[in-house]
Amino acid sequence: MLKRPYGSGPFKVDFKTSQRAALWNFVRNPDYFKPGLPYLDGWTFVLMDGTAIVQAAFLTRKIDVGGGHPTEDNKAIYEKKVASGEIYRLIYSSDCRPQGLVMNSTKPPFNDLKLRQAVNLGIDREAYTTVVHDGYAQPEIIGDAGGWGMTVEEARKLPGFRQPHTADQEEAKRVIRELYPSGLDVKMMTRNSSGYMRQGEMIAGELRKLGINVTVDPQDTSVVFGRAEKLDYTLWNYWFCQTTNTPEELIGSYFITGGSRNWMGYSNPVIDKGYLDMAAISDPVQKKKKMTEMIDTIYAFLPYAPLTVHTTSRNAYSFVQDLPLGITQYSREKNELIWRSDI
Repeated sequence: MLKRPYGSGPFKVDFKTSQRAALWNFVRNPDYFKPGLPYLDGWTFVLMDGTAIVQAAFLTRKIDVGGGHPTEDNKAIYEKKVASGEIYRLIYSSDCRPQGLVMNSTKPPFNDLKLRQAVNLGIDREAYTTVVHDGYAQPEIIGDAGGWGMTVEEARKLPGFRQPHTADQEEAKRVIRELYPSGLDVKMMTRNSSGYMRQGEMIAGELRKLGINVTVDPQDTSVVFGRAEKLDYTLWNYWFCQTTNTPEELIGSYFITGGSRNWMGYSNPVIDKGYLDMAAISDPVQKKKKMTEMIDTIYAFLPYAPLTVHTTSRNAYSFVQDLPLGITQYSREKNELIWRSDI
């Protein structure tokens, strides 16, 4: 592998000119099985650590393509360049969905549906989006918005998502006071990386407003999944990610009894059967109909309180044509159709 590039993709790594931990140079594969492709002779993938560095390189034309939303101090610059036609942005949702606050419904206190409903009702998703995702997120209920799941507009009408939030928050407080007049103390398991800690602290603050005294319990990744498999938690904030974004992966991994990533303890024979029925449907219209039925069933039970899902973007100068998006973040785009309009 270190002597010559292998592979059947449109590009191959040029190990002679690449620099480990700095940049990868990809050259056109002359043996690519699609005649005439790729269009580019090659491209360079530059490794940079930190959003500020990436955006500085992009805005100063050190790179032609960059990823991620602009930071607040660069937002106006990006918007001006988009308006002038100098650059364009491809905005898309994260593949880490569903995202939410998992409530262990297999044991007290969250085996009580009324309590789970109150939690779901009481979290202000608009405030959550601002604090956790810097405003770059959209509501998604189990499935991807506008795809196999509800549309963004439909989700924004749901309890906890709708605005203004005051009425939902007051109703959640009332229910929790009724259930726990002296208040409720719980621990919330949180992965100890910066993103999860930020999410966990925000959720804890929202629940404290409702009368639930949440203590954030930071844990290493190695501990989190071991405890999750044993359902050894009361609350757990997490982003569940997918590699294919198919409804079969989503339901089969997270929501059927014994699913490979069903760390919620959720079990419903209706979903178990519905999953098999859906997987056998080839017509996308009928598959979506079946998926909608299952989403409604799961959402009525609330094994977790869905939160907003962050978006991101690919940003490029306008001479870069036909820039693709990968199927998911785990499957890199091949870039075989990219071409330049300036040469």
